[in-house]
Amino acid sequence: METVKIGIVGVGNIGSFHMRNVLGGELKNAELVALCDSNPEKLDRIQEQYGDQFKLYDDVDNLLADPEVDAIIISTPHYDHPVIAIKGLQAGKHVLVEKPAGVYTKKVREMIEESEKHPELSLSLVYNQRMNPTYQKAKELVESGQIGELRRTNWIITNWYPPKHLLN
Repeated sequence: METVKIGIVGVGNIGSFHMRNVLGGELKNAELVALCDSNPEKLDRIQEQYGDQFKLYDDVDNLLADPEVDAIIISTPHYDHPVIAIKGLQAGKHVLVEKPAGVYTKKVREMIEESEKHPELSLSLVYNQRMNPTYQKAKELVESGQIGELRRTNWIITNWYPPKHLLN
């Protein structure tokens, strides 16, 4: 299998997580070749830490024009997800979009419609909790009717980020 050359759009918390996973070999046959962020300070820190290991872009259109990039991971603010995904598909890139797919249903539909115009490309969404046994069991209980009709849910994750006093 050939190596897929990846560009990450948005290198904040989630984008940095994807960056570490690709660099750490968590994605087989993947190589990180480019990063894009509109914040020059983030790009400067990456340059200081990694040197010239990646191409750095401050504009997504320039990253998408890079013929070396085969696929992009979108980890920008949620409103931007469909717009960048559509541009990525139009540029001939495979696209992985962080959750949520978007904020407005209309824009998400436009993104899906664009992907249907490019059957040679993949458009995928990150569902980071889908395989969690807790949520699989909850889904099973709801679908089986064992707990009755579901009328309301409340879901709060409180342990994604450690308390600041534990970071030092």
